[in-house]
Amino acid sequence: MFNLSYLRYTLSSIALVTLSAFSLAVTNLEESKTNFSPHQYPPSEFIEVRNSLQAREFKHLNDKLDIYESEAKNKGVDESIKYYSEFEIYGIQNKKLELLNAWVESTPNSHHPYLIRSYFYFLQAWDARGNEWASEVESDSFKKMHDSLNLSIKDIDRALELSKESIAIYNLAINIYWIKGNKSKTKEIVNSALKIFPESFYLRNTYIYSLTPRWGGSYSEMQAFADTALPYIDQTPLLEILPGAIEIDMANSQSLLGKNKFAFLLYDKALTYGENAAIYYNRGKLHAKLEQSEEAMADYNKAITRIPTNSSFFLARFKLHAKLENHYSAYSDLIRALELSPKNSDINKQKTWFTSVLRYEAFNLREDNEHEKALSYNKAALSLDENSAENHYSLGFTLYEMYEHDEAEKAALRAINIEPNEIKYYQLYDAVLVRSDRWEEIIRKWDEYIYFNPDDDRAYFEQGGSYFHSGNGEKALELFRVAAEMGNKGAARIVQRYNENNF
Repeated sequence: MFNLSYLRYTLSSIALVTLSAFSLAVTNLEESKTNFSPHQYPPSEFIEVRNSLQAREFKHLNDKLDIYESEAKNKGVDESIKYYSEFEIYGIQNKKLELLNAWVESTPNSHHPYLIRSYFYFLQAWDARGNEWASEVESDSFKKMHDSLNLSIKDIDRALELSKESIAIYNLAINIYWIKGNKSKTKEIVNSALKIFPESFYLRNTYIYSLTPRWGGSYSEMQAFADTALPYIDQTPLLEILPGAIEIDMANSQSLLGKNKFAFLLYDKALTYGENAAIYYNRGKLHAKLEQSEEAMADYNKAITRIPTNSSFFLARFKLHAKLENHYSAYSDLIRALELSPKNSDINKQKTWFTSVLRYEAFNLREDNEHEKALSYNKAALSLDENSAENHYSLGFTLYEMYEHDEAEKAALRAINIEPNEIKYYQLYDAVLVRSDRWEEIIRKWDEYIYFNPDDDRAYFEQGGSYFHSGNGEKALELFRVAAEMGNKGAARIVQRYNENNF
């Protein structure tokens, strides 16, 4: 019996430890932001290649991947993993299956599309399973999980038929058969892979986590396997940190059990084998959970310095910045997370929430008469979601108070076009045009709203006021009476006063 959140925790640790070996140099990540300009990071190759997939440039994709594998022969067996890991983990999670099918059909003799589609099915299997403990998962969910795993196996086996010299294929095959519960097949694949790539840290680091106690292994087995890497340390110095997997697994387990003191000690012990982003990230999350913000921020900064292409790191630091009301820095991290994983549901949920925070701050700044700053918050919110009527409305309100009437009108109209049934957007449009006595345009806009919302008494009341100010008192009274009959108290008072004065 196991919990999916722990599995994802473990698998993410594997990937992060590996990727830390191929990190890019990034400086000034701890600077304090003073505006909403995102930090500029080095270009990420996997974003370019991910875009090529979206554009269906399948031959270009295969050529690019072939180059990585070719370079690996000259630069070391793990060299191409930087690309593969990022592309697998962050590049295709939310791609449509149809797109991957088209890639396979377009180039059926290349192992690359089979590898990526296999990973797609692998992720799909865990999505089907959910986050519950095994005893709580419905049988239908388990069936969907195993069906997806079987499809994943079919593709990874085909990839292995097409290429025996891809570390990425062997790595995914290890993961699939490990999760499938086939220990003998997992070991068979590892042995085959290490005959070809005995010095690979990447493969060894993946397999060692399948030997944890939770997966039927033991720490003594993990240590014994780590010892088999000793002859290759001169070729791959990173292998020195392999035994740290034991402390990382212990630390993760202790953290999930709430034994935080022991978890910190174990994370610190793991770092004695060598620095890696996984430890800093996981330790940072524990610090954040315990409201130790300064320590958490320091760990997230170290993780991002080592791997500036991991959206999970930026999402974690965004949440901390947002909690501390460091809005500029939070915005910068959210922009980066969205750049790396634009379809990630967790990141997009945070985007929706944060835009509401920015709008609320803009409102408070308007109340404090800080309109220029409010405008910067409005523009930041809009940059996160141009399809939000509320973002356009809030921007329009700020511009209205700044007497920027032309831009305020445009913002109000954009809000109306996105959500034509929300009366407050029409009220903003009304307020803007009132300042230049454009009554006919206001009246026509209320006609539009009433056409779609004939039962809204407020609209008749508002339009009645527009007719009154335009000089058409008779039409205004007619609309006030309609609104009053529908229960509008303001209109009822006007009608009552009119009746009293005319009898």
